[in-house]
Amino acid sequence: MLKIKNLSFAYGSIQTLNSVDMEMETGKVTCILGRNGVGKTTLLKNIMGILKPSSKSVIQIDDVELTTMAPHLRAKMGLGYVPQGRQIFPRITVEENLKVALQARRDRSRVIPDFVYDLFPVLREMGGRMGGDLSGGQQQQLAIARALCGDPEILVLDEPTEGIQPNIIQQIGEILRQLVEERGMTVVLVEQYLDFVKEFGHNFYVLNRGRVVAEGETSELSDDIISQHLSV
Repeated sequence: MLKIKNLSFAYGSIQTLNSVDMEMETGKVTCILGRNGVGKTTLLKNIMGILKPSSKSVIQIDDVELTTMAPHLRAKMGLGYVPQGRQIFPRITVEENLKVALQARRDRSRVIPDFVYDLFPVLREMGGRMGGDLSGGQQQQLAIARALCGDPEILVLDEPTEGIQPNIIQQIGEILRQLVEERGMTVVLVEQYLDFVKEFGHNFYVLNRGRVVAEGETSELSDDIISQHLSV
């Protein structure tokens, strides 16, 4: 289980996160919701160690504290990250993109796992193509596959459906469901697409002005919560 306690973060004098408490249950999809600019991406970057929270903040996997741990060590602890905008390497091949993530594996394997290609067969077909030559949907698949190559126990994704065609969105959702149900993976998902959240998520937290203002099971995402905190 991924636990966040009293997580606060500021960009200079601008307080972005205020005493955030969350628990991401093992083997479930936890969705982080909120309007633009409320701190969702900042939260994920704190989880991954890209940003450093205030001194009283605590980030844990089970009983192991990660709060001061460097990003590459968090990857070795089982955290995989799919950043917003995909951020694949455009000038190396698909296969090379995938091999980059193998450095995070605890078993030190340098072989791309077969299950990754089973989930994303298009990447096997395009292994020799440059990452920048792929479509947006294919790049998103590559970004998720790259994270999975590191053998994570917890997969952290920042708006994976953004700018993606509907058939790929559905495919991504089914893959997340498969990872949870068949591999017991924990998924932390920042997502704006509410239908996707309701179909594939288990639990949710809503952020507003850097604070958790609502939480529960996705079946409890009421019209009142949506209108108060999520509607544009």
